[in-house]
Amino acid sequence: MARLPIPGSDQGAWGAILNDFLDTGHNDDGTIKNGAIGLAQLAGSPSLSAGQTLGWNGTSFTSTSGTTSVTRDDDGIITAVTDGIATVDQITRSGGKITSFRENGTTRTITRDSNGKITGIS
Repeated sequence: MARLPIPGSDQGAWGAILNDFLDTGHNDDGTIKNGAIGLAQLAGSPSLSAGQTLGWNGTSFTSTSGTTSVTRDDDGIITAVTDGIATVDQITRSGGKITSFRENGTTRTITRDSNGKITGIS
């Protein structure tokens, strides 16, 4: 059974052990394997419950409770998300982290502490 490498152990085998572990749930290109995530792993999600299905067609998530559309740029970075209730777009980033976005027409700014942890959204 695949496992994570153990710090202070597994000398010279870390790469092989880690790759075996990652291969259990990921395709060679880093995407998640179909069927690797089930309802049990999504427990706590307000939009899923027993008997519901979740699908991804490369653009939208669909479930029995509705559709969430995701728009990406040519580099695969998410530029907008809409679910029929809310639309989030005009997402700006600095250093790979989101700094602001527009939610239903209102611009929101994200503040972070010195460690990059989000401390507020206004």
